[in-house]
Amino acid sequence: MPISEDIIRRVRESTDIVEVISEYVSLTKRGSANYFGVCPFHEEKTPSFSVHAQRQTYHCFGCGEGGNVFTFIMKIEGVDFPDVVRRLGDRAGIEVVEEGKKPRSDNEELYRANELAMKYYHYRLTNQEGDDITFAKEYLANRGIDESLQETFKIGLAPDTWDELIKVAGRRKLPPPMLEKAGLARRGDRGNYYDWFRGRLMFPIFNPSGRVVAFGGRILKDDPDKPQPKYINTSETPIYHKGQLVYGLPQARDAMRQERRAILVEGYTDLIAMHRAGFKHSIAGLGTALTSDQANLIKRFAPQVVMLYDADTAGDMAAFRGADILIGQGLEVLVALMPAGEDPDTLIQDGGPEAIEKVLEDAQPLVDFKIGFFRRRGGLDSPQRRSEATHALLETIIRIEDPITRQYALHDASEKLNIDERTLTGELQRMRGSSQNRRGGGVVQDNTPTSYFEEMLRSLLWVLIQHPEHRSEVFSFFKASDLDGHPLQPAFQWIEGAHIDGTEVGEADLYDALDNNPELTRRLGKILNRPDLDSASYIQNIVKEAPVVLRIHGVKQEIARIKEAQKTESTPELMKRYQELKAEMGELETKRTGH
Repeated sequence: MPISEDIIRRVRESTDIVEVISEYVSLTKRGSANYFGVCPFHEEKTPSFSVHAQRQTYHCFGCGEGGNVFTFIMKIEGVDFPDVVRRLGDRAGIEVVEEGKKPRSDNEELYRANELAMKYYHYRLTNQEGDDITFAKEYLANRGIDESLQETFKIGLAPDTWDELIKVAGRRKLPPPMLEKAGLARRGDRGNYYDWFRGRLMFPIFNPSGRVVAFGGRILKDDPDKPQPKYINTSETPIYHKGQLVYGLPQARDAMRQERRAILVEGYTDLIAMHRAGFKHSIAGLGTALTSDQANLIKRFAPQVVMLYDADTAGDMAAFRGADILIGQGLEVLVALMPAGEDPDTLIQDGGPEAIEKVLEDAQPLVDFKIGFFRRRGGLDSPQRRSEATHALLETIIRIEDPITRQYALHDASEKLNIDERTLTGELQRMRGSSQNRRGGGVVQDNTPTSYFEEMLRSLLWVLIQHPEHRSEVFSFFKASDLDGHPLQPAFQWIEGAHIDGTEVGEADLYDALDNNPELTRRLGKILNRPDLDSASYIQNIVKEAPVVLRIHGVKQEIARIKEAQKTESTPELMKRYQELKAEMGELETKRTGH
């Protein structure tokens, strides 16, 4: 390992796992040391993701993911262990000295490339001079985006040149192929590289932890002779998947928690205008239809979403589709439509924050919005259209998780559509049955029966970690070497070695010692997070029964080896040993069961 164990431990012990994970997940305290939130690693309706402050570990009771703060960052950011230690070391003010320095991972280099680009673009806009910079500042001033907002969102300006960013990156040891991989450069037909963003206002896109992963670039000056798209965006990269992020989340996260709602708008400048007007819990999509990943990301920080869209056909349809995605992930959804011809930016400029506040006050529950949508388009004017509208409405209601809310929505729809509620309920039940037959999903549960020996190993490991005062007694009758080839052997070996050395270690140390192996940490997380077992009688029973159960397993293995040997050669010695083992097995089973 290129980083010493002492530095790794210092970094981890200087880092509060609750504080770090709170940058990705909205956590609610339960009890004295546990925090719960919506798991960032799988889709779920009810929060089952637990962070334990004292143990400095996390575990999801839904999907089984677990580990310490290093494991979490590795999993969610997709970076290697040394990069995580360096990053958290910087955060904690600890110099991470590496033995035989290991090159940064590709993902970490992509983060570095985007960080460099952001700083360069922002510096050009805020600290340099030139006609294009003057023009950009005037444009921003006219949109009400002052220096404070430019700083908050790190807005920048890409020069209208072919390779200025490539030159700047080259001086920082970032080669053009890495910029290409980051979506910041392209390779021409002749093999030469050029900057992808040129002559554009730059809007960095951040992941939930605040690391820049991509950009949106708005054309600064239109050229009729060379028409270009108004916006271009970073293509997908190993660290950027636009269907998994929303724009402005790091800036809105704290306000979303406080308000317990998010306001979802359509674009960068609309989002910034909302923040300018004081609606700091506003976020924006990234130019594509909402996805379940984005819905789950929003749900980590707020239980309610107000969708603020233009009152044109495109806006209605976007809200229609996006609302179903949001409500399907357990979010409460309201829809607010802007006055015709207005967007948040223009409305705030004309009417101030009060104009937006009035629109938000008129936000409709999703069922009301959908009924109004169909009514405005003549969708309730004939039996056939009413049937189609009703089924479309039920497609939304069927996604509502809470049964009481779902029943209220059915009752509301029944009154407003003038359709008997029992008819709607029956059709909804039929649709739910068909949907469940067609659709799988959720977390795959492992229902494989566990042998008594396997269950004892798990319980013994739990005791050794959670109650180290029993280690001397356990290791008086048990050796990790007895588990030759077992998946849990590395964990037992490490605990045994620490015990022999007299080192005080806990669960968080264990994950590091096992190199934060994803499969092993998931297995250990399930074993170590069983609060229902934490009783004195349970611990005493485990320590008392373990020697017998482990010996039974050993005898069974030796009997199996003798049977295999007897297939080729049966000797008196083998037969005698076999009879001895069978007798011992009988005694052990009597001792275990009591009869």
